[in-house]
Amino acid sequence: MEMLIYALIGVISFLVCLAILMYLELVPWIKVTKKDKQYVSLLVAGTGIVLFWRGIWALADITPVIENPFVSLFLGLAILTFTGFIWREF
Repeated sequence: MEMLIYALIGVISFLVCLAILMYLELVPWIKVTKKDKQYVSLLVAGTGIVLFWRGIWALADITPVIENPFVSLFLGLAILTFTGFIWREF
């Protein structure tokens, strides 16, 4: 199972690198359109968001105060309330 995960990460990394090379027009045999550039930017931004979320999740797992689900729920609701996002979205 672990090898499958490593292979999947390798394939995704290769595709992201190829997409960045296409975006920078460093691959001459591939013609890049505006729609392709938008897709590549979305792919890179999505990868960044997922990695950021993974980092936040791992940080929350090792923080002793947030291990309690009720503390985590209260803290999340407090952040959403003080920033105003809870009132804009719901």
